[in-house]
Amino acid sequence: SYGVWHVGLVYIDDTFGNAYRNNLFQFLDERDIFLHSFGYQLAQSEEDVSRDMATIDSLGINVVILVTFTSGTREVLKYGVENDWFTPGRLLIFSDSVSIEELN
Repeated sequence: SYGVWHVGLVYIDDTFGNAYRNNLFQFLDERDIFLHSFGYQLAQSEEDVSRDMATIDSLGINVVILVTFTSGTREVLKYGVENDWFTPGRLLIFSDSVSIEELN
């Protein structure tokens, strides 16, 4: 577990995101790692995703997995830059649903 006992997940609340969350929960639960998951709808605002990241931050979670599309990823990155989240010891893992070209 690399000394990680809590993992954050920000995911799109659809069939793909829910399946990812459910499988990740099972995988982590078998290893006694707690998953803090935050689903969002495409229509949700920037403030909603930022609030989820603020909650993850306040819980001291240093590993976050993103199962998001471009808009959600952009908001997480914006939160990270504005709140100095990207520091040593923190890990942000991206799913394959966003490309660099889309973020530019």
